[in-house]
Amino acid sequence: MDAAVTVSVGSIVAFVGFLLQVGLTIGAIASSHGQLNQRVRAVEEKQKDHGTLATSVTRLETEMESVGREIKGLRDDLRIVRNELRAEVRQRPQRGYTPPGWVEDERDEWGLRA
Repeated sequence: MDAAVTVSVGSIVAFVGFLLQVGLTIGAIASSHGQLNQRVRAVEEKQKDHGTLATSVTRLETEMESVGREIKGLRDDLRIVRNELRAEVRQRPQRGYTPPGWVEDERDEWGLRA
């Protein structure tokens, strides 16, 4: 009878050990699953941040394009004004330099005394 009791106690201990091993395995899987869920949530949050950043970058690029167009328009306007000023300067009669306080005599537009 000793042998039967020993086998029964051994089988019970083996069964309890098996249950303990199964419990530990399930606990490890659950813990791993929880960590995996946390990592997935962290990645999702980063994706949201990246999505927000991508939207901001797209808006900034659009704004920069419109500013670039305005700058191009201003350059064109400046070129036109510069050309008009150059044409106006060429049409003006050239006058010599008159120092401050210099008394000019009265001359007509051709430089002749009146």
